[in-house]
Amino acid sequence: QAAPVRWPGRAAGPPGMQHVCRPLLTSLIRRSHVYGYITCRLSGRACSSSSSSSCSSGSDAGNNGNGRSSSGDSDADRQAATARRLRESIKASAGLENSDDMSQVCEEQVYGRYLSVYDRKVQFTDQATGETTIVDYDVVGHPRANFFFTVVFPFHPAKDGRPAQVTLISEYCQGPGELGFCLPGGQYDAEKHDSIADAARAELSEEAMLAGGELVRLIGEDHPGMVEVKWCRNRFVPFLVIDPKEDQNPGDRDSEEHLLQVHRVDFDEFLRLIAEGNMMLPSISTAFLAIQALKKRGLLPPET
Repeated sequence: QAAPVRWPGRAAGPPGMQHVCRPLLTSLIRRSHVYGYITCRLSGRACSSSSSSSCSSGSDAGNNGNGRSSSGDSDADRQAATARRLRESIKASAGLENSDDMSQVCEEQVYGRYLSVYDRKVQFTDQATGETTIVDYDVVGHPRANFFFTVVFPFHPAKDGRPAQVTLISEYCQGPGELGFCLPGGQYDAEKHDSIADAARAELSEEAMLAGGELVRLIGEDHPGMVEVKWCRNRFVPFLVIDPKEDQNPGDRDSEEHLLQVHRVDFDEFLRLIAEGNMMLPSISTAFLAIQALKKRGLLPPET
């Protein structure tokens, strides 16, 4: 039986270094905003003040945010249409047909490294009065990953008297500055992966050192991906993998993953980690969908 997982301690970091990066990042963003946004035309669709600008009514040119090129017939067109129909259905069912109409006026990248920060202006129009309001938003995302990633729930069914188990990982979380728990997952790279399912298999090997098993996509093929958080452009596709085995030749990890550790825990222990607030949000969403799928297959009791 797997041993209980202990919550990793907070990483204090080197003395005096905890708040060095924040003022520098703020300064960079503000300077970029002043010089980059000065020619942005609020009434138009173009921001041409710098090479990093990206003013449009949607995602970056040539990229539609789901790991596919915008040219030609692609999954993104179908996914975008599905998302539009869903939004309209929600508005209609809630009696909001005459609520504020939204249109993106302009968006520009104001900072970029591993993640990018965007300054987005959105115009809201009241259909009843015709009055318009423009609001500025800070948006973050990972353009090198096409704003798309995957999360995988590795499930090991109960066997030979052993309870059901889950494989998860602990790694350094740079936001809170401490170690945290999550399910294996990572970015979609069009140059490395044939599909988002291929990316899920690769991350399962690299991070959890597992291979094989039945891979189950937990949202529809036409779904645009679950939103990571409301102020983020990133979306993810959750997967369940049933009964994977140890990978004898796991993929190479990225340099920032050197602190990553793999844990295989009993299912009840996994639920405890979630209940105590020790799990990242995309992993919690993936776990919820995976549990529903496992109950339907009879691999978990209905009362789970």
